[in-house]
Amino acid sequence: MRQILWPGVLGSLDYAVQVQIAQAAGFDGLTISPLTVRQLADRGLDAAAIRGIAADRGVALTHLDGMTSWAPVWLPPQDSPMYARYHARFSFSASECLDMCGALGLGRLVAVPMFGHGTLPMDEVIAAFAAFCARAADQGVVVELEFMPYAGLRTLAEALAVLEGAGAANSGLVLDTWHLCRATQDLEADLALLARHPGRCTALQLADARDAARPADPFADLTANGRELPGEGALPVARITAAALRNNPALDSIGPEPSSAHYLDLPPADLGRRAGETTRAALAAGRALT
Repeated sequence: MRQILWPGVLGSLDYAVQVQIAQAAGFDGLTISPLTVRQLADRGLDAAAIRGIAADRGVALTHLDGMTSWAPVWLPPQDSPMYARYHARFSFSASECLDMCGALGLGRLVAVPMFGHGTLPMDEVIAAFAAFCARAADQGVVVELEFMPYAGLRTLAEALAVLEGAGAANSGLVLDTWHLCRATQDLEADLALLARHPGRCTALQLADARDAARPADPFADLTANGRELPGEGALPVARITAAALRNNPALDSIGPEPSSAHYLDLPPADLGRRAGETTRAALAAGRALT
């Protein structure tokens, strides 16, 4: 199983620094966003140079994370605070994202649902996801769907319904521990639901929170408090990790996605070591519970 860095807020750091953090963590890989690819291209770096910066430190690029243009509606409503935060990051067409995967040799792409919750009927969401997976399959790309408690697909149940309805062989689920805990009304029920869909989970993002209580507004909580490294908060990260490890042989990518601003103050080598230690501890704790 690959241990990888999901940069999160660390995406604001220079790409070479992100690579340094992943190396210091002892991780196999690093994800990259379409926005980072575009910013590097604007600096004159082509795909070979982007790959080379990572390869020089023994780090592989694994996923394009993430894209919204698989859906008919790409972005949140313009009057939403989410629009201001996300429109630049996610304003990339499906063709652009698939071209980036091809150029960078990326076999996995994370699809996120940034449209407003309830904006699209579920049958339309399913049809759009199935159609995009078919396009991605022609390029040998696996599409991993991620739900978010403040976006168009808010719950594990909604994400699984899309995956089941689309029936795409080249699809999977990104399970984010913070998203699950901030979305769930009943964690035990959601973990049981995951168990009833073996093989769906293909990637695990580890993030913690200082407060285990589910906030009334997860997006406001995210922007105010961020996300901690696994084990540095109050969420049941080990239990969720254990649930993901059970009956999911295709789960091949695991790593942290911190987004608390205080991590930006740490030297990259120190942050990398801390990220690596907390990830391996969470993985060991999860395995002990399986």
